[in-house]
Amino acid sequence: MELAIECGACAAIQLSRTLSARSRDDWQPAYSLAFAAIAASLDRRAEPAEVLSALYGSVAASLQDDDFYQAAKDTANASAEAWFSQQGPPLADLESRILLAAAANAIDAGVDVEPAVVFAHFEQAAADPPGRDDRAEFLKFYESLTAPRVLYLLDNAGEAVFDREVMRALQHRGADITAVVRQEAVLNDVTAREAECLALHEVASVTTTRSPGYGLAAFADSAWSTSLFGAAHLVIAKGIANLETLSHRRLPCPILFLYRAKCEPSARAGQAARGSTVIWWRPAS
Repeated sequence: MELAIECGACAAIQLSRTLSARSRDDWQPAYSLAFAAIAASLDRRAEPAEVLSALYGSVAASLQDDDFYQAAKDTANASAEAWFSQQGPPLADLESRILLAAAANAIDAGVDVEPAVVFAHFEQAAADPPGRDDRAEFLKFYESLTAPRVLYLLDNAGEAVFDREVMRALQHRGADITAVVRQEAVLNDVTAREAECLALHEVASVTTTRSPGYGLAAFADSAWSTSLFGAAHLVIAKGIANLETLSHRRLPCPILFLYRAKCEPSARAGQAARGSTVIWWRPAS
């Protein structure tokens, strides 16, 4: 996704939410520094993910709270584990697991910081029909492969429980999976710490982006990412940050974007209604 006119306003809203969550009296210096970082990234026409990387990096440096959302991540994971243990579809039902994983992108601290409110967003999303649903195209391609190699790019805690269960279903169907988590904490995104807590190693080889930041901004053009994409038969990319980084790039393999269309640019990218769940299969470019 390339930078759109709405991205500046979105960054300002997320900055206000992020600083409000800290409930600090000295928010003004952090606000000023973050706006300067946003402005600098906009001046160089950065990608949306780079703009937000600048925002969250500036806030973390100003307030020195490297993983402010750790407790919220643990709560989201526990809620998701409990939900899936009671209502999760069986291992053979890959289609339903994919739909739930896409809907679970609603578990997003960038939208709301209260874990109970965020999880309620997921439950509503899970009940809604998707705005775009390319599962049939994905499954047709997947079933044509012998010993498929899948690169799975994770996003938020909570939704990562549903990602793990998609990976478990893919593994059950013969896939060899590499899961990529964030190198450093940003919002409620999954890092190596959450990957270990969720036992992602049971279903995938787990690695990190090897670079800080929101999404894959510093990762996408690296030699490390080139090797990962080159070895994969297909990519599954979760969430807006990964969409922002990859949807306009040429990739050597097809990609399945799973996300909630939380803004107009992401809705336009997936040709779906804003606020809907998007399951977008994009063939190799």
